[in-house]
Amino acid sequence: MDADYYGTIALTFIGFVALAAALLVPIYRFLKRQDEENERWSNRGKN
Repeated sequence: MDADYYGTIALTFIGFVALAAALLVPIYRFLKRQDEENERWSNRGKN
């Protein structure tokens, strides 16, 4: 009986981590791309 609970908890945790990654990875990539563009824009006037 306890094994059923452990399996449910494990699947829920794995699902939560997968959902968090699916939502946060695109945001991280967008922010990284914006930061790189900001660096290019900032260095534009220095050269």
